[in-house]
Amino acid sequence: MSQTALPVHPITFSTDPDTVGLARHASGAVSLSPARHRACLEAAWEIEALARLLPDLALRDDDALPLQVRGVARRLGDLAGAVMSGLDDGVVMDKDVPHRSGGGAARCSA
Repeated sequence: MSQTALPVHPITFSTDPDTVGLARHASGAVSLSPARHRACLEAAWEIEALARLLPDLALRDDDALPLQVRGVARRLGDLAGAVMSGLDDGVVMDKDVPHRSGGGAARCSA
């Protein structure tokens, strides 16, 4: 089975954070501005860090455990929403991607 490379078309995104740095291509591929890419990566990195924390939380004998788990779950949901918005929401401006994560992920600036 031979594979054919997709054609590469250079894309230049504005560095203005008030733009939507998301381009959809006919092939189904998506291109992101550097700022949007960074915000998605930083949210994913934080998701990974929190996922590594969860097994340790399960071993704790602490009255505050339900509150801690609820807080981590909320943060994971916010971060996942930021990643989804950054990768697929053609209405959300680059500057608003980190705000979808509650503001704790990357600040979009090119």
